[in-house]
Amino acid sequence: MKLDFEAETYSRTGNIAADGIQKLLGNPDMNRLEAVLRESIQNCWDAGLDGTAPECRIAVRDLDANQVRILRERVFSGLNGQSEPLRKLGRCLKTNSLRVLQIADFNTTGLGGSTDPSAVPDSGESTDFVDFLRNIGTPRDTMMGGGTYGYGKASLYAASQCSTILVDSVTFHRGKKERRFMACNIGQKYDVTEGMQKGRYTGRHWWGARDAMGILHPVSNDDAENLANSLGLPERSLDDSGTTIVILEPTLCEDENDAECEIAPAILGILLSNFWPKVIEYEDGSSPMRFSLNILGCDIHIPSPRDVPPLEIFTEALIVARSKEGTEIRSQRPRKRLGNLCTKPGMRLDRIPDVKWPRTSPFSELSHHVALMRPAELVVRYLPGNPLPRDSVEWGGAFIVDDQDHDVEHAFALSEPPAHDDWIPSSMEKGPKKTMVNVGLNRIREIINGFGQRPVQPMDSGSDMPLADIADRLGGSLLAGPGPRLGGGTATGRRGGHTGSRKAPHGHFEVTFGGLETNNGNPCSRYSVRCGVSSNGYEMKAVPEVLLDDRKAVDVAPNGQHPRILAWYDNTGDQISTSDSLSVPPEGGSFSVLVSMPDLVAVRVKLKREMESADGI
Repeated sequence: MKLDFEAETYSRTGNIAADGIQKLLGNPDMNRLEAVLRESIQNCWDAGLDGTAPECRIAVRDLDANQVRILRERVFSGLNGQSEPLRKLGRCLKTNSLRVLQIADFNTTGLGGSTDPSAVPDSGESTDFVDFLRNIGTPRDTMMGGGTYGYGKASLYAASQCSTILVDSVTFHRGKKERRFMACNIGQKYDVTEGMQKGRYTGRHWWGARDAMGILHPVSNDDAENLANSLGLPERSLDDSGTTIVILEPTLCEDENDAECEIAPAILGILLSNFWPKVIEYEDGSSPMRFSLNILGCDIHIPSPRDVPPLEIFTEALIVARSKEGTEIRSQRPRKRLGNLCTKPGMRLDRIPDVKWPRTSPFSELSHHVALMRPAELVVRYLPGNPLPRDSVEWGGAFIVDDQDHDVEHAFALSEPPAHDDWIPSSMEKGPKKTMVNVGLNRIREIINGFGQRPVQPMDSGSDMPLADIADRLGGSLLAGPGPRLGGGTATGRRGGHTGSRKAPHGHFEVTFGGLETNNGNPCSRYSVRCGVSSNGYEMKAVPEVLLDDRKAVDVAPNGQHPRILAWYDNTGDQISTSDSLSVPPEGGSFSVLVSMPDLVAVRVKLKREMESADGI
């Protein structure tokens, strides 16, 4: 079948021009590709089905000559070329190969509800389809969701060099499963001065199927499936609810003239910078989301944030912030708990070469930032604080808005611009909600701007220096709470240290820096270890290493001494072993390990279980 065409004309009461829709995003710092991926993945998260992890499949591919012909003859047949955007589309369709950016989500609700924007929805009925493809500025209906008013969908059209997208969706409508396919173009307003089509046009265009009343709807069911399959879109049965968005001729590089544009590293950088919290497992071992990436037929490995410096530091902070064990941020008037902040230090490690960080990311340089998030755990922005005194050490943090108080979450949502890339209380009306956002940001800044302010003093390795000064000498100045010292508490000679009752996800174990202390007058580092459940238990061996200024790990300090494992403790603080190894029971648990620091150098402990290992710095 051939699709019908509809161009939106100005009504007697007026309309918003397509030019205006494109400007709704404002002037975000991010490039077009980053805006598209943030918008699409945020929509994927908001549309997730209860009890399942949404899956997002991203692909860049080239349509072959036959697929371009199908677009030209069946989807965009009878193309009206009186406006420049439609002429651009026509030129794209004259080629034998057409590049597309394809973003498909699964385990989501799809674009449901009526396809008629004038229809009054039943109580509780979704309006996702018309809100996405027809309406502009509809308030969100997802409690604690990532989006607000959906203006960011303009980014999809802005990323297309011909301002055109295809949408294929499997959804539920009034108890029935339904597949829907529609194409849409948003360009600029234009006038037709003669002929049957004479009139003023907003610049919005759709391709679908008309009903008996002449109203344009999406192509549905078998026709939609056949059309999607002929274009090579991801296969879906009616049980695979979700949506595929195809952007024609996308802009994939920040510099459109960059002939050496590396697509995979750029997309990896955007995914890791913006969505690393969505792949960090919950306490039960489940993942919030799943991602895959295919570039021109090649599957691209997406590394774990735990293996990508400095995201391994942010991961530790997120886990603590999720558990509400970090620093509580509160306002007094109104008396509200605004959220939880955690910051963590780490040695600055070399960045991996396969990732190109976007310009909105702080990760190409020394990290000294907090990732700001609402409860959806989608990164809004990175708020900078003071760096630590030495460039061999960096820190990262996570702040999550409170998820128990709707007024608090709503206040921070209201402060976001259309691109959802900042919290701007100055844009809000005066009142309690503006106060909450102001107080929250000011309190976070107060904490992170206090880091690293104590000057580093030279010292001899044999001097009896307080632990706080040792921390500064090693390059740290916080990071277990709002205080100014690395590791929080520094009680001399304390036994053990409560590491919490939370367990690592099934099949995992995690090690994080816990603080500095002394043992028999000598400085030591403590590490917290969480072990997941296993079938039969296992032996875990701790191997301490010295970290030099160039961040290389060696087994001996400059004075010839070796760091040593001094003791293991359980989560009550009782010593349970003085050997290098620990027997972990099948139910896992929380422990801590104390390591000597010869010559006052930075140390780390590497934990080994058979062929597996986890590093703590």
